[in-house]
Amino acid sequence: MEMKSILLFLVLVQGILNHVVMGEPLYADIFRCKKDSGDFLPKSTYETNLLDAVKIASEAAKTSTFFYSKGGSRVVAAESFCAAYLKHVDCVSCVNSTFPLLLKNCQNKKHALAWRSKCMVEYGLDINLSNHDHWFVAHETSANKTKDIQGLENTMKALVDKLLKEALKNKENVGRYAYGTMPYGSRQTLFMVMQCSYPLSEQDCNKCLLRVYGEMKPCCSGAIAAATLTSGCYMRYAHDDFRSR
Repeated sequence: MEMKSILLFLVLVQGILNHVVMGEPLYADIFRCKKDSGDFLPKSTYETNLLDAVKIASEAAKTSTFFYSKGGSRVVAAESFCAAYLKHVDCVSCVNSTFPLLLKNCQNKKHALAWRSKCMVEYGLDINLSNHDHWFVAHETSANKTKDIQGLENTMKALVDKLLKEALKNKENVGRYAYGTMPYGSRQTLFMVMQCSYPLSEQDCNKCLLRVYGEMKPCCSGAIAAATLTSGCYMRYAHDDFRSR
């Protein structure tokens, strides 16, 4: 009877874990290799075209916070995307250091993506920039929780509604972007940023950001700082101004 109780307890725990969205530490280096993309052979035409696309995207980061390039005739593509609040010199540094790390972490994989807190890089075959397939979703979350969870959630919703309107209204050369703050509780301030990749239309950006906000709830409820990152958009909040990190 005791053994049955233990087994039942383990089944219940496993069921709970299966519904928990796991998060990375704040400002983590996140590398993901798309498992179903297949592998390329060393010194193959694919590798040559891929390295050409990565080189072009890395060079273009010197003049643009977003860039998409193709290498060779088979449309191997690479793209880079920096947080709009980042100094341009830091954007260049982030992109140029992340591409080699991604190639190393996802050796011989045809499609891979990395987020390193302030920039995203991706490469693969026929990347669809206007309709991301959502294969990449990552969460960063603080282990520290606020004492006023309801106050935080209410303030988050109000700030998301406010910033979403701003982001969709203005498309800058960095993409649709908004940053803002809102006070809540006893002398606390919530800082938040949201941004879409440059090619996303207003409609696609809206869908992406609403999805990210929805993903953030099961992952990061009550956390004093968190971020949800995808290939098309991201959202980050904290109780301090993270732009200077």
